[in-house]
This record gives sequence, C-alpha cells and structure tokens, in this order.
Amino acid sequence: PDYEPEVFRVLKTRVSPAVQQVRAGGGRLEISGSCTVSVLYLGEDTHTLHAVRQSVPFSKSLDLPEGEITARCVPRCYHVNARAVSGRRLEVRCGLSLRVRAMRQVPHPVLTDAAGDGVQLHRKEVTCCGKRVTAEKNCTLSEDLQLGDAKPAFGSLLDACYQVGITETKLVEGKLICRGDLTTRLLYCPEGGGGPESMEWSEPVSQILELPGVDDSWLCNVQAGQVTGSFEPVRNGDECRTLSAEWNLTFSACCDKNETCSPADDGYSCLFQSEPETETLPLWKALSVLSQPVQVAGTCCRRPAKPPAGRKKGN
Repeated sequence: PDYEPEVFRVLKTRVSPAVQQVRAGGGRLEISGSCTVSVLYLGEDTHTLHAVRQSVPFSKSLDLPEGEITARCVPRCYHVNARAVSGRRLEVRCGLSLRVRAMRQVPHPVLTDAAGDGVQLHRKEVTCCGKRVTAEKNCTLSEDLQLGDAKPAFGSLLDACYQVGITETKLVEGKLICRGDLTTRLLYCPEGGGGPESMEWSEPVSQILELPGVDDSWLCNVQAGQVTGSFEPVRNGDECRTLSAEWNLTFSACCDKNETCSPADDGYSCLFQSEPETETLPLWKALSVLSQPVQVAGTCCRRPAKPPAGRKKGN
C-alpha cells in the first residue's frame, strides 16, 4: 500500500494456511481455503520495523470413489521465501502441502444364524464401530480489544497468532455443546516510535453442533482450529488504544459408537456334506480419546557474534 514505507530489507516471511471448506460428492473432493502471507521488513527511510499482510485463496480437487465419504484436511507450509522486486513490490513463493484423510464406511452382509437340514453353526462375538456421525460448523466472532494501561498506543500491526483450546464438551440428545478459550497474541509497533510491544487476550468461545442420533454413550472427538483473524485500529481522541477484531473459526466433531454382533465363523450339516466358505473383513473399533496438557520449559540464548577476521577473541 502507498501509506507503507518502501522496503529496505526483508527480515522474515510467514505463510499461515487455513482450510475453510472440505466438500465431498460426485466422486470428487473439493478443498478450498486461504493463506495469510505476512512479511516483516525494515523501512527505506526510517529503518524501523514494518509488516505487510495479505490473504491469498487456494483450492484443490481430488478424485474419490462414489459413496458417503467423510474427509479431513490439514494444510502445512513447508517452504517459503520472499524478495523485494522493487521498493514497493514483494515476490513471495511458498510450497503448500495438504494432508487429506478420506474415509468411507461400506456395509457388508454376514451370516449370523441358519436353521434346518441339520445345520450347526459356531458363532463368535465381535465388537466393532457402527456408523460414524460427523459435523462441522464455521462461525465468526467479533470483539473490541483494549490495550493494557501500561502499554503504549497502537501504531501498526507486525504479527498475530491464535490458539483455540477446548475446555468442555457435552452431548445432549443429538447436539454437542463445546466450550473453549481463544487466545490471541499480537506484536505491534507503538505510535510515535519505539521498540515492538506484545499483547495477549483470551476470549471464551462456545458452539452447538447438530449430531442426529448421538447421545452421551457415544465417543466424540472435537477439534477447533483453522482460525483466521483481522484487526482494525479504532482511534478515540488522540491515541489508538482499541482494536476491532474479527475471527473466523471452524469446529468439527467426529462421533463413534461400538456395537456387538455374533457372526458365524464356522459351520457344518449333520445330514449333508458341506464345507463353509469364510471371508476376512477388516473392522474398526472406536477407542476413547485421551488428552493431557504438558508444560515445557526452555531457555533461548542469543548466539554471540563472530569476531572480525584477523582479530583474536578478547582483544
């Protein structure tokens, strides 16, 4: 933009991909989303930190077999670099990978009972996963964020990151109620100059997902992610201490329930010569979802600068 200073040196480039829609049908899987491109650079005249952010859409199509398919997609940026074509133009190249897992449940007939002609069966009780129920919901949240009293006024945004943590889930007769916390961390340049400042906010989030036929006896895996956000400064008087924020979030749930059946795995007839034909089938079994937060502590050290060539250390 014209109101930003020209680029003197590119310092850091980051691409944050987010999948906004995964749609399966007609033998095709359609994936669409957007990448938030953020470039941190030094200005030409003032040599101060500045950042430019832009959203770039992407899409991908995959061939799939016919049938009712549930799919999940996780995007990842594995390579990114940027260069300044001119003082006002940046060229960014990145490699984006999409890890897709598509599942289809196929019903298969099994023999559970037979009578007459002296037939004798041997049954085996097995436990396997029944029909899976999934749901996904996109929502938009908006809030006015206030800077802390000890923080300087907002000048320009340098970077933003988000994290959603699910704190509570509850299944109630075909509905899933999930609650969590949305944590937003911002890095910004103060108005009037000075070093970068950071600020963190935590906002409660809650959503209701429709899951027909599901009750509290089902095992449910809930995920919240794919967060994108936008921030607009709001000036009150001479200073800007308020940011108008808007987030787009995606909540998804995958519910399973184990069922027990007794198919026959062997049999014979007392009156006629017979030989059973058997077939091996893979079966899924739903397991409990375990989650445990772990705290990790560490120390970051700055690497000392190398002494100039021809000069000994300590001189």
